[in-house]
Amino acid sequence: TLSLAHNVFSDGNTNSSLLSHTYAIVGAVHLSDLLKGNVSLTKVDISYNNIGAKGAQAISSALAVNTVLKEFE
Repeated sequence: TLSLAHNVFSDGNTNSSLLSHTYAIVGAVHLSDLLKGNVSLTKVDISYNNIGAKGAQAISSALAVNTVLKEFE
């Protein structure tokens, strides 16, 4: 199980909500790359992360080819 739920990203700037959104999208894209080659994770939780449309699209493409993952939140 990999739980990344409720992650908060910040570098201390006043624009942390925008920064969080940017980091979440980049993180989702990287996570999708990892999920495409996943051979052991059966559950991933990224709930309450603002991954945006680009991040969701990347995750969706990874889930289409991942045959090991059983639960994704």
